[in-house]
Amino acid sequence: MQKILYIESFSRHRNALTRMLSNDGFVVVAIEKLEDARRLLQSVADELQYDGVILSWPADLGSAPEGLLELLTSPELAGLPVLVMASNADAEKLAWVTGRNRTAFLLWKDWRETGQALRKLLAAPAPPPVLAEQDEAEPVRVLLVDDSPTSRAKFRKLLTGAGFEVETAAGGEEALAAVQAGRFDIVLIDYFMPGMNGDELVRRIRALPEAANLHCVTLTSAYLDTVMADALEAGAVECLMKNESDALILARLGVISRLVRLGRQQRQERERLAGILASVGDGVYGVDCEMRITFVNPATLRILGIEREADVVGRCPSEVFQRGLGFSPGAIKTDELLRRAVQTGEPADYFETRFVRSDGTPLAVELSILPLEIEGRREGAVAAFRDISDRKLLEEELKWQASHDQLTRLLNRKFFEDALDQEVRRLRRSDETSALLYIDLDRFKYINDTIGHTAGDRLLIEISQQLKQRLRQSDLLARIGGDEFAVLLHDVDQARIFESAEAFRRMLENYTFTHDGRQYAVNGSIGVALIDRHTRSAGTVLANADLACHIAKGKGRNQTHLYDQHTEDKLAMDLDLGWSIRLNTALENDEFQLAYQPIVAMAEIDLEHLPDTPGQLWEELLTGGIQDVFYEVLVRLRGPDHKLIMPGAFMPTAERFNLMQRIDAWVIDAALETLASNHRSGNMVKLALNLSGQSIDSPEILRSLQTGIEQHSLLPSDILLEITESCAIHKVEAAQQFIRAMKDLGCFFALDDFGSGYSSFGQLKHLPVDIIKIDGQFIRNIAHDPMDLAIVESMVNIAHSLGKKIVAEFVEDAESLRRLKACGVDYVQGYYITPALDALPSLDICNSSLVG
Repeated sequence: MQKILYIESFSRHRNALTRMLSNDGFVVVAIEKLEDARRLLQSVADELQYDGVILSWPADLGSAPEGLLELLTSPELAGLPVLVMASNADAEKLAWVTGRNRTAFLLWKDWRETGQALRKLLAAPAPPPVLAEQDEAEPVRVLLVDDSPTSRAKFRKLLTGAGFEVETAAGGEEALAAVQAGRFDIVLIDYFMPGMNGDELVRRIRALPEAANLHCVTLTSAYLDTVMADALEAGAVECLMKNESDALILARLGVISRLVRLGRQQRQERERLAGILASVGDGVYGVDCEMRITFVNPATLRILGIEREADVVGRCPSEVFQRGLGFSPGAIKTDELLRRAVQTGEPADYFETRFVRSDGTPLAVELSILPLEIEGRREGAVAAFRDISDRKLLEEELKWQASHDQLTRLLNRKFFEDALDQEVRRLRRSDETSALLYIDLDRFKYINDTIGHTAGDRLLIEISQQLKQRLRQSDLLARIGGDEFAVLLHDVDQARIFESAEAFRRMLENYTFTHDGRQYAVNGSIGVALIDRHTRSAGTVLANADLACHIAKGKGRNQTHLYDQHTEDKLAMDLDLGWSIRLNTALENDEFQLAYQPIVAMAEIDLEHLPDTPGQLWEELLTGGIQDVFYEVLVRLRGPDHKLIMPGAFMPTAERFNLMQRIDAWVIDAALETLASNHRSGNMVKLALNLSGQSIDSPEILRSLQTGIEQHSLLPSDILLEITESCAIHKVEAAQQFIRAMKDLGCFFALDDFGSGYSSFGQLKHLPVDIIKIDGQFIRNIAHDPMDLAIVESMVNIAHSLGKKIVAEFVEDAESLRRLKACGVDYVQGYYITPALDALPSLDICNSSLVG
């Protein structure tokens, strides 16, 4: 078995690649620190113990000890195969790779091909170590042109004896034919020949495309200044005298031979670099100090739709394809960033911009620019870019999904609440009045339960279309719950508000839903709340409209009720304060309870024999001795009748009364105690804890976690902390600080509900999370909705390219599980796997690979 030294500072990469290569038949010795690797290689250089090296190139070249790179290029280790792995291909890496023999390059996005690349590299024969041996294998080829047979015989013998490979020609035309047909390095030409003198032959040879790398040398018996001047002017590099000593002739030809060998070496290096550039999937191009393109790789031509390299070389990028601005407002032009790299040496890393294809269509790219320095002189810049069109399309789709309801394609609650907040702020500086209509369908549950969810979904879609017909252009309509809708009416006449709401109610009253030949009446109750300069907040307006709708239902349904602050404030206060008092009492009397939902590795599940009944799969996994599992901690409230109350009933009040931090603290204390108790009994489980937005910037919660882990002597790696995407984006700095603090301790982090907020994949690079949990809205219908399937596939691919694992939530049936497996999802959880558990099962589970 071949022994590989693997140098990698990132533990996740190190563990994953070591495991894969070990399964692939390699013996892998993994080292974390570059300095340790340098010392190890230095100690075994004389008696090498490794068949090859994998070097994971640091993100910052300055963090790599120069001694390691120098050691790998030393004569002792020059023949050792080295596979360089990095997340991107830039000039520094390519320069080092191309400057060393037996060296290959692989992008981290292609890490699963490491074994194949390694075998190919190890199987390749070692190149000759020194140039002299190359010359013995491939001698300098000379074409000797002389009309004298005697001279041809004499010089042929002399040159052949000195190691040259010699062919002869008796005249100019024969020589031209030989140059066109053969491969020569030097043409040695007698100056005085019948029919064509040496200077004319030199000119004609130099004009041939096949002679680009030829060195012409004239040979004469006449020591005349005009002869030598004519030969040199024609393009000869040297003039030799026939009557010179053999040693001098060979010495002067030796100088030219060294030029030949140097030219060969340079061409080989150029071909090698061109081969590497051609194999890189990203576009790469270079510019000189005048901002003119000096080269482009094949990927650049392919991505931009350019036919030939000659169409762009010598032109400025801004004239050809680099004409766009970045995506963000006020972004610096790409041309300006390129100019800075050329003029000041300032690099630009991984910024998004737009190029223009040859057909005029825009192209979204991610671009990096590095200054190009040769022997200490700035010679231009090198740019590398990749097509991110698919990623940008997915981000746009996710933005739409984040602001819209998938079923009805109306705006969703999140977007509507943000718009309502903006309207409340606007009206504080205005004398206008707006209104919020809270619409609740009266008979939806009956129809949904009687004729099925499919019919219920169709009803909601038809109702949405009916409601849209009554909107003005300035109004907003959103679906904010299962059968609840909200309408924001901008700038309305207070005297006509009730009449406007009644028009919506009458529309619902007059609408009839038809299914399978039967007709169903659909009514709605509407609560109305006014918005003016005195309105306190969007939450107040929504609560007022909700309360008004509640009163309308209490009047017998199919009613409209206008919120009256003076008569209904006490009722609203009683409802909210009732929950607030109840939650405070629960916190004081320990009336909350934990539940646990398993997060199971896809590799643990046998997709060929999936049961139909939810929960049965979990029973089979327990029986089979499941190993790779994590448990998400959930919270319940014990009611006075001992029934458990789900979080959806009390969390909104907890958020309004700023109780979430106290609830989080209770959950943390209870979960860490449970984890410690299980570990003491030998049940080595791992837990995932959810943190709210109120806790993510709380020093008290941070201390509670740190203290609890220390007091219970827990391994931080047994704890996964989850924050929602919207919380992480809205409090990005606080989230980064909190995540870094807990990751420094050894905990792991997951980004929950990904796809539900307004983030882009670019922001993932700035959130050091280990896991992405896809929002359930993309999972529920994945078995039937091609768009959801495509979105999940893209999420998985991009997350994996960033080195993050994927968890799919809300898995509710076997077919969804199969689709998720095909997408490459790593872990799953949901009702189909098992409903939430009241207690942790007793298992000896100690090697979950969800994190670490």
